[in-house]
Amino acid sequence: MDFIPESFTLRAKIFVKRYAAACILCLFIIIFALSDTSLVSLRHIRNVFSDAAPLLLAAAGMGLCLFSGYIDLSAGSAAVFASVLAASFMQASDAAGRMFSLLPPLPVFLVVPFVGVLFFAVGMLNGFLIKKIALPAWFTTFGTGVLLSSLARVYLYDKDISLRTLEGFTRGYNFFGTGYFGFSPVYSVPFTLIFSIVVFVLMGIAVNIFVKELCVPGFHREIKLFWPVSPTILSLKETMLLYGIASALFALSGMMISARAGAASVSVFSAADFQVEVTAICFIASFSLFGGRGNRTALAASVLIFSAFGYASDFVGINRFLSSGLCALILLVSAAADIRMRKKNAL
Repeated sequence: MDFIPESFTLRAKIFVKRYAAACILCLFIIIFALSDTSLVSLRHIRNVFSDAAPLLLAAAGMGLCLFSGYIDLSAGSAAVFASVLAASFMQASDAAGRMFSLLPPLPVFLVVPFVGVLFFAVGMLNGFLIKKIALPAWFTTFGTGVLLSSLARVYLYDKDISLRTLEGFTRGYNFFGTGYFGFSPVYSVPFTLIFSIVVFVLMGIAVNIFVKELCVPGFHREIKLFWPVSPTILSLKETMLLYGIASALFALSGMMISARAGAASVSVFSAADFQVEVTAICFIASFSLFGGRGNRTALAASVLIFSAFGYASDFVGINRFLSSGLCALILLVSAAADIRMRKKNAL
């Protein structure tokens, strides 16, 4: 006798099919944990949450674009250039090789918002070009990404060492990346996690208030429509705001990563890898290339699962390049499945 209701079985099948990538990553995490039980500890769990914090903001920005039927290919370049720009103004007075030796270090509560607003303006420019000039979103943001990547290299250029690496930050910027609230680094809550959650919530509120067409279906749950939302429903103002928020989130994520690493340059983290990881997380959360699908709960869970997988694979000695290859595979398979599902539903 079957005690499992048919509706429950159907929902379970739909869930596994929709979040297949997340389920596979969870399976790998369990295998890694069983192969080395020391991985399951409070210290490692805290590190996973700390790794997930900056990715949560970047994935939220990318997810917002994908949900609206757009995409942003400048995420990695924006994150790298923002990290370099912020770090250059927050090197400590006694840091070796200061970029601006005659300028006193600026406080973190001024620099971080300033850089965030600057990249908000960059994102608004993307939205303007996409909506007003009718340039394709992928083409516009790809061009912006190349420009930002070039500007980062020009900004860091030094005739003696080619591209400099910025190190030796102020206590405020170090706290922004590695600070915590608690009794010890283990029994504590990372500042980055609190900051990311607060910004993540505020982002959702701002979208629901200002972007009217996304308020009805919401960024909270999936739209129950046969056809996905068309980008044409967004006005020029709403499109510019959407891209402004996304770009600012990418910038904040990049600043958090550089502050945590204690260094900033074009080589501290790869813009291309960052772009792939953020986009892969959105696909793991079942976002669509054609818009109208995805929710914040699944996105947050996917960020945590992805971070846990990356941390666990590093811990057990899996080659980092294999993890990058897996991200690319997730992108290809998810995009193919997304297109196949769209064609199937259209029949």
